[in-house]
Amino acid sequence: MKERTITTRVNPNEADGLDSIISQSYDNFVRLERRNLLASSSVMLISYFGGANPTQIHFPYIELPNMSTSMLFTSLLLICLYFLVAFIIYAYPSFRATKKSWKELTSKTMQITSNFHRFHIEKEVFLSTSRFYSWLFVNYALPVFMGAAALTLGVCKIV
Repeated sequence: MKERTITTRVNPNEADGLDSIISQSYDNFVRLERRNLLASSSVMLISYFGGANPTQIHFPYIELPNMSTSMLFTSLLLICLYFLVAFIIYAYPSFRATKKSWKELTSKTMQITSNFHRFHIEKEVFLSTSRFYSWLFVNYALPVFMGAAALTLGVCKIV
């Protein structure tokens, strides 16, 4: 019977390193751009799926009497496009730095090779890796996906 070798990385300080990467990932300006992108995308998606069909819009001291669906979605599309482009421009350097920090953290580990699983070590590696990629998705990819989806639906509504 052929024996299997199982290789696992081991770094007892990986969780602390990951905490540092997450806490220093991007500044408040990028966080504001992310919030604005998510808010504008949400308004666009809610308007699309809610079947918004305005005839007039009333704001305090401002009234838009001849509003149409295409005007609403064009303005939402432009706002969403602006925040999507701004988020990508401002967040990309932090995204690259974060990926580089993660690569450095995981490359400076010991490797254990054995013929059996070491579940207590593999569990920690799985948890930190899952936590990193989940955090990366929620903070960088999800806003871009929401913005792209909102733009696509906005264009569909206008056309």
